Amino acid sequence: MIASANTSQGTTERRVVYRTRGRQHGPVTRLMSPSDLGEVLRPFVFLDHFDTAGGSTANFGLHPHSGIATATWIMEGHVSYEDTTGETGIIPTGGLEWMQAGGGVWHGGSFGDSPRIRGFQLWLALPPDLDWDRRKAST
Repeated sequence: MIASANTSQGTTERRVVYRTRGRQHGPVTRLMSPSDLGEVLRPFVFLDHFDTAGGSTANFGLHPHSGIATATWIMEGHVSYEDTTGETGIIPTGGLEWMQAGGGVWHGGSFGDSPRIRGFQLWLALPPDLDWDRRKAST
């Protein structure tokens, strides 16, 4: 497969070298993980796509993260989140949340009451100087 991109210097063609349908678990499809492209594309570790069109509106109970950051983008619906530092919030349609777990945080969330939730979450490995920092978040 060949992909074309128009640039100010003309059209550039690049060969698509990897394509995946990912691995699905409920409403989440993992498109990239350390066992495949995540090893090659560091600092990008995981790329998840989620879509509740099939009716699954799972809650994500509190679970731990450390040494990573996540960027969560909501394309449709809204997602609520909470963590052990007291942070809570809602990521609305079109919203982006950045969470830097640093030395560790437990967090969870819910797909809420929207009829459909669609979005992506990109996980990034933090550099050593940020690996043990305090948790940071912004929406």
